[in-house]
Amino acid sequence: MRRLRKESRKAFTLLEVLLVSVIAAVILAATINLVRSGIAASSRTVAQGAVQEEVCRVVDALSRELKDAGEECTGWAVGPNPSPPSQYYGQDVSKISFSRCIGYDPALELRQWGPVVTYEHEGAVGDEPGKLTRTEGGVCVVVCDRVSQFLVRYTQDNSVVVVTLTVECDDPESPGHTIRASHTRNVRLRN
Repeated sequence: MRRLRKESRKAFTLLEVLLVSVIAAVILAATINLVRSGIAASSRTVAQGAVQEEVCRVVDALSRELKDAGEECTGWAVGPNPSPPSQYYGQDVSKISFSRCIGYDPALELRQWGPVVTYEHEGAVGDEPGKLTRTEGGVCVVVCDRVSQFLVRYTQDNSVVVVTLTVECDDPESPGHTIRASHTRNVRLRN
């Protein structure tokens, strides 16, 4: 006599396969969303860093030039013939002109001044973003574009020029949002 043996089943039912598939799909969708948001955040961080680096680079370059400007500053021109008059001390302006000290003539006991350098903010026109230009010897160069603000303030008491530059650009990962970077530097003029 043979005994009937109950065999164990090792296969999955259709319901179990569907349930596991749904759970796997939910986990996969959540993982994809997490990776996408991480990539977007990383991209925004890289864009923010690039804009901030550009702003710092421009302010550093202007600061190096201003350090060679002398105390013979009246308003916003530095050098032997400053102009405009001193009533502009302590006010924010968007244009500064100065000459750098390039040497000293001991026979005349006078500083020697280089050509006039002018930094000027040109505001946005239509779809064109604002820009910061640098002019020296009649040659005008765009130093930075997408400039929303360039402010300079001269404090006579301390012979300090405070430079603030702000740049704004569209966020590549989030249309309608803006990346903004600003940098301020205090520059003490040469004694």
